[in-house]
Amino acid sequence: MTELEMTGKGTCEHSRPDSNRTVDRTVKPKPRAIDHADYWTSRLVRRKFTNPDGTRAEASEWSVRLFHIGREAYFNLATGNKAAAAHKARDIHRFLLAKGWDATNAKFKPKAAPRPDALTVADFPVTFRATLATLETPPRSLTAEFYLARLLQVCRAVKVRRVDELTPEKVDDFKAGYRAAARRDGRPDATLERSLRSTLRNAGACFTADLLAAYGKQGLPLLSNPFAGKLGKKGLDIESYQPLPRDLLATIWHDAAVLRDGDPSAPAPVKRGVFVPDFREANAAAYAVLLLELGCGLRREEADKAEWSWFGNYPDGRPYIKVQATAHFTPKSGQSRDVPVEKAVFEELVGLREKELARTGRLCPFVVPGLDEIAVADKSAPPRTNRYYRCDRAHRALVIWLRARGVADRHPCHALRKEFGSFVATTFSLFHAQKLLGHSSPTVTSRHYASLVGVPNIGFAKIQPKAGH
Repeated sequence: MTELEMTGKGTCEHSRPDSNRTVDRTVKPKPRAIDHADYWTSRLVRRKFTNPDGTRAEASEWSVRLFHIGREAYFNLATGNKAAAAHKARDIHRFLLAKGWDATNAKFKPKAAPRPDALTVADFPVTFRATLATLETPPRSLTAEFYLARLLQVCRAVKVRRVDELTPEKVDDFKAGYRAAARRDGRPDATLERSLRSTLRNAGACFTADLLAAYGKQGLPLLSNPFAGKLGKKGLDIESYQPLPRDLLATIWHDAAVLRDGDPSAPAPVKRGVFVPDFREANAAAYAVLLLELGCGLRREEADKAEWSWFGNYPDGRPYIKVQATAHFTPKSGQSRDVPVEKAVFEELVGLREKELARTGRLCPFVVPGLDEIAVADKSAPPRTNRYYRCDRAHRALVIWLRARGVADRHPCHALRKEFGSFVATTFSLFHAQKLLGHSSPTVTSRHYASLVGVPNIGFAKIQPKAGH
């Protein structure tokens, strides 16, 4: 090149020293047809669909079908104007090339919130939990999740897709199916009726008066409780608790020492599952659970979460345990209660704490030794219906230990609490038992323990004979 020299940027400049003129000869890209709205006009379609009555119909709004890196999808352009739809189709295509499928779907195909008149069973849990948060006195979260689980159980059984489709007739269908399945499994009528009533009562708790009012404010089509009047016979007979044989109870108290200290004569554990306790070694945690449930009448979760801060002394020096709310525990009845503790039981629990301190060099805030922390729940995860037990292995070891000694109750650990209740009811009164067990009303206590209370002697009246006789 003599007159022109090519620059690195593709421009040609005159080499004559007397010329200051620069000529820009950069090659500009040719406009593509796909970038023009007219290109998309011929690619617009009105999609067809089938009505509920089986007839075919055509949408009033335009849609476009896009292809990119092996994927394809339709986008509703939300307009019946063809020119406007073509411009929107072009813009969506440009965005797709720049951002990819995920961003494009999020921007142009957002998930619509469920319509109030089409609240599906799958959507209901989120709505239910959000509605509970608006109530002045909502139930405990674990209790609410149990209500929700029973409602979903009923909905799945009768195959309803929307909550408003759960009618009283559907509830009747569930009851019939539940009874038929239970009888095929050989369950006695008395037990299946109690279980059925419990399921219906808990499911119906999702439709209390205050919840129905809150649903109405949200425009939800839930105007009545479909379980109203479907609970069947009220006051179903509950088989009263039968106390453990006296010799069996004596064996439990006698053998409690070997549970605490270990039994060298116990057989070696046989692998049967994930956890198998070795009773040849000391099992202080299971022993503490035994003392709290049999000696104090605590429920399983109460014993599991009991803290040393619960203990105190009456003015006369007698120890007591106050079952109360903590950061990790809420009483079942929502109220605290005081339970007197036998001096021997209290001294044994203190002895376990001292041994744990000597072994680890630190004090555990919980009465049942072994773990001084509780796993922190993941608040982003959906709530669980089951409780978290910090001493689950101790409970399971105690169950195996009790069964080996002849406790045939379906829930051996809960039988210990019932044994405490039967002692209080027969030694003192049903009123005392209700207070110490933490029952919501004397009716609950009487249904379990009334038959244990002996007939009182009413021969106190001294009727004077008639004068002259």
